[in-house]
Amino acid sequence: MSKVSIIIPNFNRATYLKQAVSSVLKQTYVDWEVLIVDDGSSDDSKQTILDFKDNRIHWIERNGDLKGASVCRNIGVNEAQGSYIIFLDSDDMLAKHCLEQRVSILKLNPNLDFAVFKMQFFKEQPGDDLRIWNIDTREDVLQRFLNLDTVWQTTGPIWRKETLKTIGCFNPVLQCWQDIDIHIKALSFSLKYKIYYDMPADCWYRKDSENSISQSSTNSLVKLQSKRILLEWVKSNNILNSYSHLNMVIHILVSAINGYQYKFFFNLYNENKTKMPVKLRHSILKMALIKFSRSTKLKSIQSIYNRVKESLVSNNSTIGKYNA
Repeated sequence: MSKVSIIIPNFNRATYLKQAVSSVLKQTYVDWEVLIVDDGSSDDSKQTILDFKDNRIHWIERNGDLKGASVCRNIGVNEAQGSYIIFLDSDDMLAKHCLEQRVSILKLNPNLDFAVFKMQFFKEQPGDDLRIWNIDTREDVLQRFLNLDTVWQTTGPIWRKETLKTIGCFNPVLQCWQDIDIHIKALSFSLKYKIYYDMPADCWYRKDSENSISQSSTNSLVKLQSKRILLEWVKSNNILNSYSHLNMVIHILVSAINGYQYKFFFNLYNENKTKMPVKLRHSILKMALIKFSRSTKLKSIQSIYNRVKESLVSNNSTIGKYNA
């Protein structure tokens, strides 16, 4: 058998973490290890893990000044003993057939660098929400990620460990969009992969999780800077043509306005305005002015602001499109 290393970054998620690890213990495929990489928790996460008393479950504490999920995942990859890697967030879960389904696919397709599987939403218990993370739109996958339509979430793929090392794993300085970053990177490296839309969903994503980083506001300056780092990487590597990342630019501009980060907004706007159609430039500036006025309590233009915002920001999101 080929060992699968399941890497779980954790920060003060003892209750959810217990459920995540329990879902691994139920797997029909038994050659696995779990690496919980803790980011400095102050709750009883460590004792929760020790209580499992299973030598396949390992507790690792992050060292160094850099913190965050990306740092923890990279530590996990370096410590992993398995041939295959799956990333599992501490508040999500695996279906019992997950590992067996994924390993069988990679064994049957030795040419694949990674394979992607469907993920289903849940709120309290798996099965209480029938929506699937994403659907096949027949659009270019890389372009969808650049449009911020996240085709799959971090737990969606199973990777060959050497593949992850080739592309450099996660960018440790990013505080958000880590999944968009690594998947754009994987696609731009022209790795061989396949999305198995026709197979049963084999993992669950907890919707509206308490204290979820990925589902929290992304308008802070720290998170805006993370988004800009990714944008600059896309531009500098000429991933696609000059207009292919325009939705990403607009999203960051709108986020900066919503977070009252006007200096950040104007710097980014000035650098990218020549690539935008004139009407779009005027609309974005108008929205910035309206938002500024709104922030000074001129509530009479609230409805105008909302209409302008809706006309600029598409339905694309970091949750992507999904079936009901």
